[in-house]
Amino acid sequence: LRNPANGIRALNFHAILNKADFITLLEISPGGEVPFGGRSSQFYYQEAIITALCEAAARRFKDSDPRLAGAFKRQAHLSAAVAKQGFCRTDGKFFHIKNKFPINTRHGCDDYGQFSVYSLLAASILAVAVNFADDTIAETPAPSETGGFGFQITGSFEKAFLNANGGFLQFDLLADQKYDATGLGRIILQDMPWGLLPVLPFAAKPNYIRIPDMPAVDHAVAIAPEWVDRNGVTHRLAEKSTVLPGAMQMLDDHTCLVQYFYDGVTVSYRASLPEPGVLELSVTLDGDVEKAHLVLPVLENDGELLLETNIVSGSLTTLFPGGKLVITSDNGLYRSAGTAVNRTGSYRLWHLPMENNKLSVKFRIISDQKQPGHFPAGKVK
Repeated sequence: LRNPANGIRALNFHAILNKADFITLLEISPGGEVPFGGRSSQFYYQEAIITALCEAAARRFKDSDPRLAGAFKRQAHLSAAVAKQGFCRTDGKFFHIKNKFPINTRHGCDDYGQFSVYSLLAASILAVAVNFADDTIAETPAPSETGGFGFQITGSFEKAFLNANGGFLQFDLLADQKYDATGLGRIILQDMPWGLLPVLPFAAKPNYIRIPDMPAVDHAVAIAPEWVDRNGVTHRLAEKSTVLPGAMQMLDDHTCLVQYFYDGVTVSYRASLPEPGVLELSVTLDGDVEKAHLVLPVLENDGELLLETNIVSGSLTTLFPGGKLVITSDNGLYRSAGTAVNRTGSYRLWHLPMENNKLSVKFRIISDQKQPGHFPAGKVK
């Protein structure tokens, strides 16, 4: 550090580190997974990084704030358990990225993202976590698993998060189109298999490898509206990267309002996670909009799960091992519109027409068994 009088600003690195650590606790998914964003989304080494950071933070706060130290300890265990799901399977298969395609397909991997490289990276980071670990620190609940909050990040990253009742939403407010797409990019609901609904958006021209026989649309996709203006021009919120960043407002501890602004058009999401396994989502458009629909991707193939979504009694229904996802809309209209592919796998795109530029959709998980990734306090191994 140099004297500010010399033109270099002195930084309080401890304050910056503490703030970053606290934000990390808030932006992790209830199961322990890192947020999407940027070039390395979905790799398990990211959870290894969170494990090491949280073990170090737990040690740092051990004496000054034991409860906060326990929350970091808990988060370290939760995120380590996520990495374990990829690297320590009992069926003899091993994965360094969150899909189940054979490693030799390299689906979802960048040119440099081989299993040999990123598995060794994860192992080395977990070794760092072990060196930081202090097992005399007792776990306390982590914010990521208790929920009841939402917040927005602005500046270098433009993201918004909602965490409540075991559910988790992540919005990209102004996406880097090289890697992501603008709009609602992640939906996690309690007891839902990872990635059944998107956990990261679909870039238009991703740099990572995709299995060649997976057809995909040639534009960016998120859980986001598309519309036609009075001149017949089609607009996709997912493709917008020159708009003003979106804005988030919390309405209660499980409901938020997220708005986007583009050339006189306002796109509003009202999202609520009122109970475990349920998302209530309303989308409205105001401005130069003649006709609109909401794009909704649903997983078809992640290398292990091969799923079909069908229209049953006016609902979109997807059966998965241990339960089903039921999606209902206020008009009951759905149209299949091709597929999109991301690191997770291949998704069927559904277009849900918006009558009077408004649409309400309810997502509900009906489960007869618990999915991995949710652990009672003190039970993470």
